[in-house]
Amino acid sequence: MLVTVRARCRTPRLSEHARQRGREMGLRTKAVKAVVAHPEIDSPAPEGGRLLVGGVLAVIYDPDANEVITVLWAQGESRAGGPGRRSAA
Repeated sequence: MLVTVRARCRTPRLSEHARQRGREMGLRTKAVKAVVAHPEIDSPAPEGGRLLVGGVLAVIYDPDANEVITVLWAQGESRAGGPGRRSAA
């Protein structure tokens, strides 16, 4: 007898806000999901969330809901809408 067990899909959902931010930033959904799958940095965030950083992207992720709450540039944002550079003081 052959028994097949499927693991629950753990591909994160993106909130409507995260989708909007991704569109504004010119990102593909795959890039956002890749940060969740393989973060370089994983830190606690408010309300049980996680701040995950991968490359130039950072996401706020709710592991209980398996949902990306928002997406942002890991280095901050400039008024031009992309990663900003901090000037040396």
